[in-house]
Amino acid sequence: MFAFLSASCSGDSDSEGGDISNSSALSSGSGGGLEGSSSSASISIEKLGLTPGSTTESLNLAWYSNTGSENEGSYARLFDSEGNAISTASDGIYAAAVAGKLFHKITINGLAAGTAYKYAVSNNGRDWSDKYDYKVPAAGAFRFAAVSDPQITLGNQDPTGNYISTPPTVAQGWKDAVAKIAATGASLIIGAGDQIDQGAGDFEEKYALFFAPTELRNIPYAPSVGNHDTHCNFLYHYNLPNERVPGTTCTSGAGIYGLNGKGFYYYIYNNVLFVMLNTSAPVANVDGARQLVSIYEEIIVNAKTANSGRYDWIVVFQHKPTQSVADHSADKDVQYYVEAGFERLMTAQGVDLVVSGHDHIFAKSKLLKQGSGDLFSRPSTDGTGTIYLTITSVSGSKFYAPFICSNNPNYPYLANGATGCSNMNANNLPIGVDAYLQNAIPQYTIVDVDGANMTLKTYGLNGVLYDEFSLSPTLQK
Repeated sequence: MFAFLSASCSGDSDSEGGDISNSSALSSGSGGGLEGSSSSASISIEKLGLTPGSTTESLNLAWYSNTGSENEGSYARLFDSEGNAISTASDGIYAAAVAGKLFHKITINGLAAGTAYKYAVSNNGRDWSDKYDYKVPAAGAFRFAAVSDPQITLGNQDPTGNYISTPPTVAQGWKDAVAKIAATGASLIIGAGDQIDQGAGDFEEKYALFFAPTELRNIPYAPSVGNHDTHCNFLYHYNLPNERVPGTTCTSGAGIYGLNGKGFYYYIYNNVLFVMLNTSAPVANVDGARQLVSIYEEIIVNAKTANSGRYDWIVVFQHKPTQSVADHSADKDVQYYVEAGFERLMTAQGVDLVVSGHDHIFAKSKLLKQGSGDLFSRPSTDGTGTIYLTITSVSGSKFYAPFICSNNPNYPYLANGATGCSNMNANNLPIGVDAYLQNAIPQYTIVDVDGANMTLKTYGLNGVLYDEFSLSPTLQK
C-alpha cells in the first residue's frame, strides 16, 4: 500500500505459530477456568495482570474484585513448580476503584533467576484463586517484546488493514498478538502506550478485553501512558514499580492528561534499565515542554542512581514519537518536546534506545545525537548515539498513511534543510529518519538482549519478518 524504505526489509517468515482460543478465560497454570473465577466460589478475581517488579527478583500483581465482606486485603502466595507453597505475602493494598469494584495490588519478592513458580492471589488470605505459572528469566541473555497501541475498542479492526483477525475485532487482534509473542518465549511485554481507546464510560469493558489473553497471567506487561490512557482506571489496573508519584489517588480534571504527575516509573531487568515516561500531556509551548523534560530528567537520573553499576543498557519507552513520518510527525507538541531538549536529554543521559507509538506506523531513526547547542538531533558522526523506534498498532486498531499530517510549516526538520509536513515525502524524510513502513498489518517487535548486543526483529501478525537490526550501547552512562 505504501512504500518501505529500508535495506533491511525481509520477507522471511517467523516460526512462532500459536493460535489462541476465542475464550477470554483466566489461565490456571496451563489450563482453563472461567474469567473472574477462582478456586473458591466465595471470592471474585477479575482482570488479573502482572507488571515487572523493581528487579527480576520481584513481581507486581494487580486485580479487581467485587465489593463485599470477603475483601479484607490483598494477598499473594508463591508455590514451587510442583505446587508446594513457599511463602505468602500479605502486605498488599486495596481500595475503591469503579462502582462496585475494588482494586488490589501486591508484590511477590524473593524470586530466583531462571526458576519456575506458581502463584495465587486472595482478597482475604483464606480463599484463593487458581494457580498460575510464572517463570523468572535466567540471568544473562533474555527476550522481551515491544508493542504499542492495542487501543482496545469494542469494535472491529481498521477495515483498510491487510491482516484481519477472526473475528475481525480489535480485541481478537490483541489476543492473536499476545499468543504469538508468548510463543517466542519472551519473558516480558512492554507497551508504548494506548492500551485501550479512551471512549466514553466504557473503560472497564475495554480493560476486560485487554486482560483477556490468558498469557497475561504468565507474562508481565509494562505499560506506558498514552494519550488514550489518561483516566483513573489506568492507575487502578497496573501495579507500577518505583513510580515517581506513588499511590493511586487520581482526580479527574485539568491534571488528568498527566495522570496528576503519575505514570513515570522504572525497573531493571537483567542488564537493561527500563525507564517509562508519561508523555501524554499536550503542551502549548516550548516552556511547557521544558517543565516536562525536567521531570523526564529527574526520573532517568533517579533510575540510574538507584541501579548504579548494575546495567549495560538504558531503554526508554514513551508514547509520542519524535522520529516518525505519519499523522503525528508534525504535531506542535512533539515539536515543542524536541525543541525543549527531549532528544538532547536522551543523548546526555546515555539512553541507547527510545521506543514510541502513537503514529500507527513503523519508523526507525538513524543513530542520532543532539549536542548542547543543537535545536534538534543529527545523525551521529562518531558511532555513538541513540536509536528511536516508532512502532505501529499491535492489534490493527487503525493505521495512518505517511506524509499526511498537520499543517505545521516549521516541523519536522527535513533532510534537505526544509521544514514542515508539506515538504516531507519519500525522497525527503525528516533528517533523523532512516526507514519507514506502512503496510497496514499489525506488528510487534521481538528484542533479544545478550550482554552488549541487542537485536530487534519486527514481525507482522501474518508471520512475516519486516525489519531486523542490531545495536550496542555506545553512549557514556
